[in-house]
Amino acid sequence: MSAPNLNSGLESPLPAAARPRRKPQADLYTILLAISLVAILLGILFLYLFMQTYEFKFPDKTPVGMVTAWFPTVCSFAGP
Repeated sequence: MSAPNLNSGLESPLPAAARPRRKPQADLYTILLAISLVAILLGILFLYLFMQTYEFKFPDKTPVGMVTAWFPTVCSFAGP
């Protein structure tokens, strides 16, 4: 014969891992996080469109000779 359940009815007979869980509801901070994500994405989009309007182009990479010509002058002021 099985032992009677002495719980007061408040606890579920299932273990904690097997109990069904409620889906957490979105609160104010989750909504603010979503709004800030949309604002950042809109800012990126508008910056891209602004750059395309004025035909903004990124400069080419600096040639290696230019960096080596500049580097010794900086190091000469560093001291002995």
